[in-house]
Amino acid sequence: SGKSVLAEMIARAAGGRRVKWARFVPNPGRYGEEAAREEAKDPLVFAKAAREALLAIPCQEVVVLDGPKSVEAIEFITYTLSRPALLLWVEAPSWLRQFILNTRRDPDDPFEEERAALFAARWEEIRRRALVVDLSSNDHRHALEALAAHGIFPRIPMESVPVLLDRGFVLGMLLHFTRDQPLRISINDIPCDWVFHVSYSDRFPRLRQDPQLQHIVHVIASAFRLVDDVLDESPTRRLRMGDRVEEIPAHWTVEGAWVAVMRAVAMLCAARNALAERGALEGFMEMMERVVRAVSVELEADRERRPLRPDEYALTLERESAFRVWVARMVGEDPEWAAREGVMDQMKNDRRALEARKGLEARRVAEIFSS
Repeated sequence: SGKSVLAEMIARAAGGRRVKWARFVPNPGRYGEEAAREEAKDPLVFAKAAREALLAIPCQEVVVLDGPKSVEAIEFITYTLSRPALLLWVEAPSWLRQFILNTRRDPDDPFEEERAALFAARWEEIRRRALVVDLSSNDHRHALEALAAHGIFPRIPMESVPVLLDRGFVLGMLLHFTRDQPLRISINDIPCDWVFHVSYSDRFPRLRQDPQLQHIVHVIASAFRLVDDVLDESPTRRLRMGDRVEEIPAHWTVEGAWVAVMRAVAMLCAARNALAERGALEGFMEMMERVVRAVSVELEADRERRPLRPDEYALTLERESAFRVWVARMVGEDPEWAAREGVMDQMKNDRRALEARKGLEARRVAEIFSS
């Protein structure tokens, strides 16, 4: 459902650490059946191991315990360590859970039904006592208020909706899942209707000579647009449909910001893996890092509640130019021409956002123009 990613985000926001429950369960079995047998003999067997490990962590440091399986275990730890516990239950839409199960290929995923049956009663009890964070919703105000009561705030929160999402953390996710720990996902796993930004073959006609590369480029471009709309909190997205342009609701406003980001991560991993299979991965991570660096400049200015400086605004224009330079090199076009075109188009998009007064991008551009 994405709970481990959310747990990591909260741990970083709190300046604490994420501790995986699985580290206290040395022999879980194929889907947890061996662990359940151990707990039948002693319901607190793993909770006791967790308590011993947590004793070494200073009491003022926040610990995000990722994946405990029972209320009894949580209560034992919180009472014996004198630590308050805040329970969060993470839910994702069923189609996304199924997509993750079908594509991440973890060893225990084929036993999802058996695992669900084994832990159903325990999970229901945890859910009944927890604050529910529905990743398909943009309303997590109760969880945000509860975390804030303990001094835990997203470093760069979304401003327009009360969603438990740190926009700066999203950029780290993109790099982590494309560079450090790519998901085992194929480009063929990406549904066709996820790929909506398909105009790069117009800008780079040579892409049409290589249908697979063309598809990879369009997958990456669509993923970037999904993330861009979330980070800029843009409520709508312009799409070119042949000779006409349509304005549609941004995906995150319909399916939730977290789901849009998770969809984008899956798409970027699939594209990265397809490039690796072609032996064409060189330059991809450099492009990703340049794009992330350009967007980070904007988010840091948002965090500090100040306008972008002119030199910073110039750097943000790499969001588009870095990607186009990479595409140009892949198809043998002039990268300098692609860089200029990317800068000009990004500035045109900024002016359009300013005229439409759309999202945080409009505010940034207004501030830089006025200064």
